[in-house]
Amino acid sequence: MTKMKAVIYTRTSSSGPLESRQNTKRQIVELEVYAKSAKLEVIKIYEEHQSGAKKNSERLVLSECVEFCKKN
Repeated sequence: MTKMKAVIYTRTSSSGPLESRQNTKRQIVELEVYAKSAKLEVIKIYEEHQSGAKKNSERLVLSECVEFCKKN
């Protein structure tokens, strides 16, 4: 049986100085742990530092992630 594939997308706010930005590393680690427990194979990870107030069409990494998922 083939493992189902998964893509991880993480986002943190871009507001504030670079040093005080949230780190996407914790999100990635937690999502990788979940994927492993759900027997999912993570094939790509996307990280974005973008305000949540932006429209989805203005989030370049999100758009790239969605396109990747549609193609794969």
